[in-house]
Amino acid sequence: MNNIIILLILTVVSIIFLIRIRKKGNKSESLSFLSTMIATLFGVLVAVTLSNIKDEKKEINDTIKLLNSGLSVLKVTYTYTSVLGEYDIEIKQDSSKYEKNQKEYRMDNPLPHPDQLETIIGSEIVSKNISEKTLTEIYAGLINIQKNGNYEAIDSYKKQLKALHLLIQFEVAYLQGNISLEEFENQDKSKIVVEGIEIPSNVNLE
Repeated sequence: MNNIIILLILTVVSIIFLIRIRKKGNKSESLSFLSTMIATLFGVLVAVTLSNIKDEKKEINDTIKLLNSGLSVLKVTYTYTSVLGEYDIEIKQDSSKYEKNQKEYRMDNPLPHPDQLETIIGSEIVSKNISEKTLTEIYAGLINIQKNGNYEAIDSYKKQLKALHLLIQFEVAYLQGNISLEEFENQDKSKIVVEGIEIPSNVNLE
């Protein structure tokens, strides 16, 4: 925006000088000044455009890196949750194998929450560069995870972690240019093949 304002100011100033020169009747000087002005403005415009493209590309790459970190957070959270859930089932089936009963075990080992993901999504660069739809759905998913982060709802909790993981995978695939806007908006995983990205086949977002 600032670059556009600068260009407008340069244009207005150049036109004013051009008008003054023409009033003096020096056409040759006017044409020379006009050509110089156009060349200068064109050069500035090209430089500004290239700079903006470079900055935008860097922002997208930084956003992808942060989202990939978010995927790692979800993966670790899911794996740890699964381990805790398996031990919980074993205690329920045969509590004699453990020093603590199931209630004590759950109190000492609460299900992990992907708190780092909320920090990542809340960062300015990520919230600025991902789609509004994805941002809204991620926050909705985090709220649901907060509500279901207990052993009684562990299956639902794990399912929501998977759904968030898949949602972010779609956003990363779109930012990388691996899927089209239509595929991204439809989020039909049965029709999308993303190279280098594993999409869990048993995840249901509905």
